[in-house]
Amino acid sequence: MTVKLTMPRLRIVLADETELEVQPILFDSIAWDETRNTRKWPNAQEAPQLWAAFLGWHTAKRQELIALSWEEFRKTALETNVVDEAEEVDPTRPAPIPSSSSD
Repeated sequence: MTVKLTMPRLRIVLADETELEVQPILFDSIAWDETRNTRKWPNAQEAPQLWAAFLGWHTAKRQELIALSWEEFRKTALETNVVDEAEEVDPTRPAPIPSSSSD
């Protein structure tokens, strides 16, 4: 059984053009809440780029995909954004065959 998490996947592009796609989990989300509170950052709705960058960084670091500190990541990451799940295509599912009409 494959579990479908509702937390959005994030795409990260680093300065060396490395592209990563990560799936945050509850641990990463709690780290955001704790850090945001400690550092007096705005919430995710008020600072969506900060939220996505921190969550992406924390997830990639947890998964040992990067070894950058938060400050290094902020200075060198080119982009972090939510993956648009609606645009993903299932390569195992064939495209529908158009019906032929006999008008």
